[in-house]
Amino acid sequence: MKEDKNKQSQASWRLAMTVFLKLSHWIVWPVLCGVLIGNWLDKKYNKDSFFLLTVIGLMFIVSMVGLSISSVREYAKIEKENKK
Repeated sequence: MKEDKNKQSQASWRLAMTVFLKLSHWIVWPVLCGVLIGNWLDKKYNKDSFFLLTVIGLMFIVSMVGLSISSVREYAKIEKENKK
């Protein structure tokens, strides 16, 4: 009985970390790319921070849309596995 609880706990921990890693890249990569592209455009066109803020704002929207879509997919996978 105790062994079954331990295995179930490890499985839920592994699932939580997997979902976290799959979803966290939607926060890091778009914003990081936005910073790099925005800085490059600001230097190229000699602007203070116009492009940086604009591109980061756009990448934030991309990040939220991707995060929402991925969250719904992961939730559907979890629900499907729980029904089995």
